[in-house]
Amino acid sequence: MTAKATNAPARHAANGKDVKNVLVIDIGGTHVKVFGTGQGVQREFESGPSLTPRRMLSEVRKLVADWDYDAVSVGYPGLVSQNRPVSDPWNLGKGWAGFNFQAAFKCPVRVLNDAAMQALGSYKRGKMLFLGLGTGLGSTLIERYLKEGRERGYRRYSLEVRSSNEPAIRLYKSAGFRIDSRLQSRDGRFQYFAMRLETDQ
Repeated sequence: MTAKATNAPARHAANGKDVKNVLVIDIGGTHVKVFGTGQGVQREFESGPSLTPRRMLSEVRKLVADWDYDAVSVGYPGLVSQNRPVSDPWNLGKGWAGFNFQAAFKCPVRVLNDAAMQALGSYKRGKMLFLGLGTGLGSTLIERYLKEGRERGYRRYSLEVRSSNEPAIRLYKSAGFRIDSRLQSRDGRFQYFAMRLETDQ
């Protein structure tokens, strides 16, 4: 059996709504995890800087070759607009920006930011404040910070970060910050980097 988009009529629940077999793909910086309607286990494979969307598509198809699905839901580690990624993640390969997942899978596809997908899956009722650590929250905050700065006419930005905080340093560099100088804490226990960003606007 091969995993494919089925053209058979969808099953119907008691309320008359369609019930579909959905393939869920969670794209991460170290692993890509897949889940399926009615499947009792998740499957995964390693991702990383060499993972392009085409390679991801090939690996997913091999991994779920014995599953049937008629729709796909993709959790993407970055900004999404009009059902497509806006930019390439810093920790994956190239080619993600603008990639058409629906054309690639040849079935209905919904692409969401992975943090938004996690929040949606956690929601029960009422109002919920969701903070997903390690799921793009830092990138979102920096983007908002720089956007407000541009609106106010700021051109120079500065920050300090502990030299051992490599994920944060990579994040700031991906936003355009550069290391300007090294600093030492007063007690001599820690080193910090002073980072700066200058923009044209």
